[in-house]
Amino acid sequence: MPGGRAPVRPQDLRDDGALRANREVFDRAVAEIAVATRRLLDDLVTSAPPKNREEQAAKRRARSAERYEAIRVYQEEKRAARAG
Repeated sequence: MPGGRAPVRPQDLRDDGALRANREVFDRAVAEIAVATRRLLDDLVTSAPPKNREEQAAKRRARSAERYEAIRVYQEEKRAARAG
């Protein structure tokens, strides 16, 4: 086993005392990660102008329609080749 640790099994988690003791440490770590993540996101900068969500959604829909149309045409050609 890598690192010399056995995998955690469900039966190993039955000791409620250990769970309670580790819960505080786990919750504190999650809170610290949340603070660090928020700080990172707040400090990020870009020179790109903000994007218009509706405009971006319209572009995605158009790209999707083009892809599905290309797939439809390909499938029709394939069917025609098999039939012909």
